[in-house]
Amino acid sequence: MRVPGESKGRVGRRFAWLAALCFAMSSLSAGGAGAAEKIKFKMASRPQGSIAGFVVALARGFYKKEGLDVALMRGYGALRTVDDVADGLSHFGWGTPEGIVLNRTKGGRTLMVGAINDTFATALCYDRAKMTLATPRDLAGKRVGVTGFSPVRAVLPIMMDNAKVGRDRIAFIKMKPALTLPALFSGKTDFLDCPLGSYASIVKMAAVKKGVDIGVRKLSDLFGLDVYGDGIITSKELIDAKPRVIDRFVRASYQGYAWVSKNLDAAAGLVVKRFPTLKRSIVLDQARATDKLMKGPSFATKGYGWIDRAKMKRTRDFTIDAWNIKMDIPVDEIYTNRHLAGPPIR
Repeated sequence: MRVPGESKGRVGRRFAWLAALCFAMSSLSAGGAGAAEKIKFKMASRPQGSIAGFVVALARGFYKKEGLDVALMRGYGALRTVDDVADGLSHFGWGTPEGIVLNRTKGGRTLMVGAINDTFATALCYDRAKMTLATPRDLAGKRVGVTGFSPVRAVLPIMMDNAKVGRDRIAFIKMKPALTLPALFSGKTDFLDCPLGSYASIVKMAAVKKGVDIGVRKLSDLFGLDVYGDGIITSKELIDAKPRVIDRFVRASYQGYAWVSKNLDAAAGLVVKRFPTLKRSIVLDQARATDKLMKGPSFATKGYGWIDRAKMKRTRDFTIDAWNIKMDIPVDEIYTNRHLAGPPIR
């Protein structure tokens, strides 16, 4: 049925979304009695050390113990992963609060059901011999190398404005991913977008070979910004229809990360075993960085994944400012802690 005033194209997209959602829901019930429920988890991008907890949960049977048959799927950017989860193309994903908020403006309903990066992992890399980065004013008049899908292009300008430096004092140099490192090393750019637990590890390893002393500075530290980074996301429809599936997936995933924390080297080995093209030293550095990012102030009492409402509100407010969003989005519709019930996992 077409809603009055709704275009044929919009109707088609709405029915495509419903068909995808029905497929996702039916896949959770496929198989005979006692069969493991099939789950699709979509990463933010290519496999890397940050997803070690999910790989470990699969390799060591944590998902199997919960009656889940999990498939890990590569993503094409965290924002797109959120859209895919909202559209029913994947049951869970590695997403961000800004992805949830932006998807909501398009009519989607996704929530973060557990934090991964308790702090904003976005960082800038630079050559210590050429640059310093002690205060936001050190960015004035500088060039920042970014790729087309980099969130830095949205968040750094508002940070510069809030720091009373001004967004017009920085220049973004957009380039293909393969050109970002050569540009930094040759001096064509002054800083490079390099998230911790991800690209920062690749930059550091490449810098060692070049004999370059690389500095890495988190934007959250540089600007004093206390907001959430990435987390486990799913759709509101799946939460309503299959809450126990959410419980089981979240529990097993954080059990995986708890094992990673105690066995970093072995965990890196399991990731490389599953994805043989990855370099073990880089995977290990990414896993170690992610382990630190996951352990925020509430970790000692709440364990992995807990989301603080006041902090999520700051995250929402910052996202709305950075992306110039005019829609009112209640903070309680962005996240939930209901699937973290039970003894804290550490």
